[in-house]
Amino acid sequence: MNHVTRTLMFVALATVPGVAQDSKKPGHEAIKKAMHGLFEAQAGKDVAAKVAAIRAAAAVDTDEVAKQIGRSLKDKEFDAREAALTALRYMKSKAALDALLRAKTRLTKDVELEENYLLALGQHANVKALPALIYRAADYRERKLLATRVAAIAHIRSIKSLEALIDIENKTSRRRGNRSQVVSGIELLVGVPYPKKKARGGPEVAQWWQMVRAVKTVEPEPHGLSEREMARYKRRWAEPGSEKEPRRKRRARKNPDDGKK
Repeated sequence: MNHVTRTLMFVALATVPGVAQDSKKPGHEAIKKAMHGLFEAQAGKDVAAKVAAIRAAAAVDTDEVAKQIGRSLKDKEFDAREAALTALRYMKSKAALDALLRAKTRLTKDVELEENYLLALGQHANVKALPALIYRAADYRERKLLATRVAAIAHIRSIKSLEALIDIENKTSRRRGNRSQVVSGIELLVGVPYPKKKARGGPEVAQWWQMVRAVKTVEPEPHGLSEREMARYKRRWAEPGSEKEPRRKRRARKNPDDGKK
């Protein structure tokens, strides 16, 4: 391992991947250092150096850096592409989402990264990502990724997301299992659960869809979820380093022999 690789990996370990450590705008020297590390690593063949450079640079959350990281989405090495995708998922700069959108054609053909790509788009919670998330959503061959697409769309808290899910539901509802996946996304946006199984086929279902189509605004945060559903939602969209929802502690089973002499 050469000196550059060791230095970049040390810097990467000292930062949280994909998240800026300082809320202040990065200074010129920090940007210069991040760009230099990216240029040097991307020009080489050392995969570990590429990954370390991307992770270190991601902490310098600027358009300039995000755009350069986006170039690694074209890298031949999977680890480099994955590191770039993860970094761009959590970076806040405008160029991060732009870089992801430009890579749509390439990453939707990448079998190993397509699911993570959809989640990265949803992470930004920006309506600009909707066309890429809707792309091929109704295609029967994409059914395995439908749940991921729906979750990503539902994280974009907009009436346009609700309209998109209704449209997808109309196109895929005849296929077994698809309706429940799309409905779960609609529930996240409107905050009203789909009628229980016993009521299905009755007027409650028609009334629910009537209510959904009458919705004009979507709340900034989901509501109407159970404690477990909300915890699952928060875990999925939590940023690296943020506090996770505590898991429920299992009660210790009583030993039937306790108390016996």
